[in-house]
Amino acid sequence: MNINLIKFEILEELYKHKKITAVAEALKLKQPTITFHLKAMEKEFGVKLFEAKSGKLILTDAGEALYHYASKINALAKESFRVVKEYDLKNGSIKIGASYIPATYLLPRILFDYTEKNPKLSISLKVNTSPLVLNMLQKHEIDIGVISCEPFELPNIISHPLLEEEMVIFFSTKHPLASEEHISSELIEKNSFIVHGEKSSTRSITLKWFENSGIKVNRKIELNSLESIKHMVLQGRHISLISKLAIQQEVNDGNLTYREIPSLGNLITKRNIYYAINKDRLNSSILTNFIESLTHSI
Repeated sequence: MNINLIKFEILEELYKHKKITAVAEALKLKQPTITFHLKAMEKEFGVKLFEAKSGKLILTDAGEALYHYASKINALAKESFRVVKEYDLKNGSIKIGASYIPATYLLPRILFDYTEKNPKLSISLKVNTSPLVLNMLQKHEIDIGVISCEPFELPNIISHPLLEEEMVIFFSTKHPLASEEHISSELIEKNSFIVHGEKSSTRSITLKWFENSGIKVNRKIELNSLESIKHMVLQGRHISLISKLAIQQEVNDGNLTYREIPSLGNLITKRNIYYAINKDRLNSSILTNFIESLTHSI
């Protein structure tokens, strides 16, 4: 059997695009080359892997099964090239995935200092929700994740806490609640509350808090963007829950203020920012060096 990486790359792109023209464009190959490799794969495996439907080329069940392994092989192959290159401390690269809080309020200063010391090092940062960052880590799409979330356990993922962050209720200094020393559940219910979007760990904490405290918010707005939430709250009509780290600048400027979360019960209102790595990944000297810099910078 003569299966090479290009065939698995073609299979993965076909799964995404379902058109030979799009696959050829993505891989910068000619369409006849794509067709040749697709036919060769079916011949080598001796089973139908693709079928045409409504102008698209769809993977069969056998093709889906092969894709499951092909995507992993492709990710590991790309990672192996990165890891080997990382032994060149001056010209290596690091792919980082981070959730919004650390990506916005923690990593910029750290990455600036690190790249100043390693000017030829290539660093890419992908910002996403914590679950999606962990998913990228499991798929070997990134080298390290820096995420803000509650404690978790995942197979093949090793995590280490970097920093504890406190969750608070925040609002504009123009909001009527700004004159209250303590915020009760009853006051929360009387106000328009902004909830974070799906898959947000802050949303998860908010909903647990509502449930534990018996809070029933009648006026609720849902926004996916943390910056949008902050801008809405700055108008003076809404309140929300957030990491204290995310509003430090606005608090210092006198535009926002915050209070502790009321009716805590057994609810944990502190969470950690973690760095996480895939334990199947070989830690090169460049990644080890970056982790040391990351932990010492906090």
